[in-house]
Amino acid sequence: MKMKRMKFIFAIVALLMSSVTFVSCDDDDEMSMTVLSALVTIKTDDEGNSYFQVDKNTVAHLTNVNGKLYDGKEVRALTQFERVNPDGRSQDWQARVFWVDSILTKKAVPSVDVQTDNEYGSDPLEVTRSWTTVAEDGYITLHFFTRWGFGGKHRVTLVSGVNPADPFEFDFRHNAFGDTEGQMSYGIVAFNIKDVIAQAGEPTEVTININSYEGKKQFKLKYNPVVGEDEIDAQDLANMNVKVE
Repeated sequence: MKMKRMKFIFAIVALLMSSVTFVSCDDDDEMSMTVLSALVTIKTDDEGNSYFQVDKNTVAHLTNVNGKLYDGKEVRALTQFERVNPDGRSQDWQARVFWVDSILTKKAVPSVDVQTDNEYGSDPLEVTRSWTTVAEDGYITLHFFTRWGFGGKHRVTLVSGVNPADPFEFDFRHNAFGDTEGQMSYGIVAFNIKDVIAQAGEPTEVTININSYEGKKQFKLKYNPVVGEDEIDAQDLANMNVKVE
C-alpha cells in the first residue's frame, strides 16, 4: 500500500501563527465572516465538486477550488478557510480555502482469526487526548505517537469485531516492521467505520484498545454524528510527521 505523508507542514504552521480569527457583521447582522481552522470530511457533490462537511447539517462550498480534491475520494482533512454566511444563519456556506491537507484515511478491517489479526502487529503506541482524537461523522480519527527510527515504514490498522457483545469496540494495531527505536514521533489517521454503523446502528460511544508503552490500555470516545470545529494547535500539527500506511 502506498505510504502517505503529511505535506507542507512548515507552510501550514506559518499560516497558523499568522492567522487571525475574526467575526464582522453589518448593523443588520446580514453577513458574518469567519476564519476557521477545522477538522472536516471532504466529500464530492453530484456535479463533481468537492465540499467540506462542517457538521451534520452544514456544508462549505469551495469558491476558489474547482473540481475534485484528492480524486474525489472521501477523506478527512485539516483545513483553514474563510466562511461567508450571507444571512448569518444559513447552513449552506461559501468558503475561500487558505490551505487543506488530507489525513491518511482508511477503512476499519474486520477481525478474521488470530493468525490474520497478528499480522496487523502489536508494537506499542500511545494515543493523545488532543481535539484531533475524535469519533464523528462515520470516522474515528486518532492522533498518536510512537518511537520512530530513520527511513522505516509503519502500518496502523483499526480492527473491528473484537468483542461480540459490542460492535463498537476496536483494536488499534501497529506494525513497526522492526523499526522500534528512535525518538517519539506523531501521526494522525482516520478510520472509516460506516460499514459497522450500517450494520449495528449509530453508537453513542466507541471503545479503543491499544498496546501502549505501559501495557494494554482501553479508552472510550463519545461519538458525535456531526463534524467538530476547533483551533488547530500549531505545535501539534508540526509534530504530525510520521509516515504510515
